[in-house]
Amino acid sequence: MDINNLMKNKMQQMMKLPENFFMARKVFMINHLVQRGWNQQQVQAFLDNVGVPDEDPDLVDYQMRVPGF
Repeated sequence: MDINNLMKNKMQQMMKLPENFFMARKVFMINHLVQRGWNQQQVQAFLDNVGVPDEDPDLVDYQMRVPGF
């Protein structure tokens, strides 16, 4: 391989976005709320159906306690 191909491959690896970034963040939030005592299926369903504007477990914790949210 010549230096141009090596540099091109290295640059492509550096610019590659992580796969499933948002899914990884969602799983992190689910695990965090499960540690707080929430049921995993309830948290997953809430995030899938309602969603949250910010990655804040306290916000999800509060909204899940509000009836009808």
